[in-house]
Amino acid sequence: KFLTSVKEKGLEGKFIVAIDSLGNLQSELALARMSKDNTSVDMGTNARAMKSLMQTCTNLGAVTQTTILCTNHVYDNPAALFPSIEKNMPGGKSCIYLPSVTVQLARKPMKSDGGKTMDGETAVGQKSYAGIIIRALTRKNRFIKQYLEGEMYLSFASGLDRYYGLVDLAVGLGAVVQTGATYQLPCGKKLGYYKNWRKDTDLWENTILPVVEERMKAEWSYSNKEGEETPDEVEEVDEPVAVKPLSDLIDDVV
Repeated sequence: KFLTSVKEKGLEGKFIVAIDSLGNLQSELALARMSKDNTSVDMGTNARAMKSLMQTCTNLGAVTQTTILCTNHVYDNPAALFPSIEKNMPGGKSCIYLPSVTVQLARKPMKSDGGKTMDGETAVGQKSYAGIIIRALTRKNRFIKQYLEGEMYLSFASGLDRYYGLVDLAVGLGAVVQTGATYQLPCGKKLGYYKNWRKDTDLWENTILPVVEERMKAEWSYSNKEGEETPDEVEEVDEPVAVKPLSDLIDDVV
């Protein structure tokens, strides 16, 4: 009803809708059963309802230019002999393949490394973990190449680290040059050890990140090869080719 109202009132592109989370939504059927003291579960009905919701969000979200963000839970397949990098989600395949972008997150507890790559502060009396590493895997992407992977550091004391994990990306895209244990810019300016400049906001925002973002557009986009001839680029023939009558062709063969 809300997205239909957005279309009727001409408010396209004015809203962001967030659903947190798909796996914790409760269907009308489940609520009706609960009111009757019935705790039976029908997974098929729940999956069909979630598929219908995702189809509605996909279609009306595109029509109304509304960005829709959905979170969901992931779990391993208990029947799989070997664990897969792609995890399962409640609600069936529609939650994976209907969205334009599907990012799968995983976490790993992280101890302090003395400020070499991150800031770590532990609670009083707790000297173990200072935060978690969040790994993001683009399981599906309609805009750039999928299966790209990156890491973020979430500190329990200071929150998300803005520049953690970007140094490897910057080196891979040529925005920063690694020389052994130290780094330098492509122009030759020496930066030194990573821990000395990892929180230099001016260096990141004005020098490194603009180059990274520009090169990502070329490296990560689909069909990023240059110089290939497309059907529209085929050279046209200026003059029509003269075609001999069939009788003349027969005489030539004879």
